[in-house]
Amino acid sequence: MTEQVIALVGMPGVGKFRVSDAFAILGYKSYEMSSVIKGALASEGIAVSPASMKQKSFSIRDAHGEAAIAAAIWGQISSDARTRVVVDGIRSMAEIEYFRERVDRFAVVFCFAPTEVRHNRILAKSKKIRTKDEVRLLDANSIALGIGEAALLADYLLDLTETWGAASSNKVRTIAESLEKREDLPTNEG
Repeated sequence: MTEQVIALVGMPGVGKFRVSDAFAILGYKSYEMSSVIKGALASEGIAVSPASMKQKSFSIRDAHGEAAIAAAIWGQISSDARTRVVVDGIRSMAEIEYFRERVDRFAVVFCFAPTEVRHNRILAKSKKIRTKDEVRLLDANSIALGIGEAALLADYLLDLTETWGAASSNKVRTIAESLEKREDLPTNEG
């Protein structure tokens, strides 16, 4: 049974994937919320793009509720024997509440980096996103889904302004150790 879920909230390009990898090194199983949307697009033969991700994300939520993507990921998590997991890409309060109702220990980590830093990371890495306008569309999609409200519920702030390195890995380790010791985390009992 899953006992602890760490939810990563952050704008595109902030470095959530690296944070997720760092938690994996510490024994956490990683799940990516966008995999549900990408899977739905693939099953329909639609190419992944900022526009198609936005459209599919909203259509899934419109058809099945605000926490539909969280529910799909929860289906994967609950069939896994891991007790500690990290979920990359929480976008709304509804998704946070969905997980909070189902696990013994739940914490939200808001991953932050300035807009210009994030945009430069995306443009340097992405093969599909070539312009700042496309990056701004990614940001707008996240904001429209409620990421700002989700960030307000964060238990931890992880500043990822600097290039990833030992200091960033140590920040993740410190959060993991802190979570193991905390008794004040919200539980599904109250």
